[in-house]
Amino acid sequence: MFHRDRGFTLIELLVVIAIIAILAAILFPVFARAREKARQSSCLSNLKQIGVATLMYAQDYDETLPRYYHSGGVNYTAQVSIQPYMKNEQIWVCPSGWDNFHYYWDAGYPGAPAEIPGSYGYNHRLNSRLLAELTRAPETGVWADARKRYTILHENGRYRTIDRHNGGGNMTYADGHAKWQNADYLMCGAQVPQGTAPWDIL
Repeated sequence: MFHRDRGFTLIELLVVIAIIAILAAILFPVFARAREKARQSSCLSNLKQIGVATLMYAQDYDETLPRYYHSGGVNYTAQVSIQPYMKNEQIWVCPSGWDNFHYYWDAGYPGAPAEIPGSYGYNHRLNSRLLAELTRAPETGVWADARKRYTILHENGRYRTIDRHNGGGNMTYADGHAKWQNADYLMCGAQVPQGTAPWDIL
């Protein structure tokens, strides 16, 4: 006796499509978070290397931290100071830094290199400070994820840190270690006087 194969009904096909759509809605955010976690780890590694370069600079300059200088349209950033201690310029770019900018867009200071992209800002409250002056070095933030076009972490009464990694950002400290911190700790975008953030201490 001949039996014809039975095909799927429209309802069965719709049920399968609905199940696939539900699974996709559940899994895609998980994949996105995992991808961002990997970028966060890469960024943390960048900041760790930047922290080490900063300490190397300080050792060569009598324990003095880099200086940020801005006057009359001329910028000389801490990034310029420690660039010779970096293996490559890509360390300055966060993998999630869709807002990458150029540290030296005016390049007005004699000898300052131009057009180096980057994603991190410097705590310029530490300008030319001696490491010995920092009584709480493990708690004192030096570098962190920063908003676009800002080379420093506080300007015009507002913190320029950014929460680009899973509700927070990465920061490196005066003792050289780096760590992810949440947006509240970083005070991302908060309009408050410098020295208010828990990491902005001497």
